[in-house]
Amino acid sequence: MRPVEARVLMANALDVRHRLPSLWRLVMAGALPVWQARRLATLTMELPAHEAGLVDLQLGRVIGGMSFTRIERLAEALVLEHLPVAVAEAHREAALDSRGV
Repeated sequence: MRPVEARVLMANALDVRHRLPSLWRLVMAGALPVWQARRLATLTMELPAHEAGLVDLQLGRVIGGMSFTRIERLAEALVLEHLPVAVAEAHREAALDSRGV
């Protein structure tokens, strides 16, 4: 593994451990695979710690009863809700551009 990849893995682990405690508990209990927690941590990286915690609480309540695809879509929507308006608008425009709209 290259050093950059190792740093990304460590950053994801620390992010889940300290910013997403509900997801951390699910990983430690074996209820959430590590790769899924890492993906969700990546989605919340743009959020400040408080907003990431709010997303974590909302996701922690539903993870047991949904497919990961649905959880991932929910996480994306929750992140957009908690982003500043200017940043969310930039994401929306980028999504439109990627579809050729």
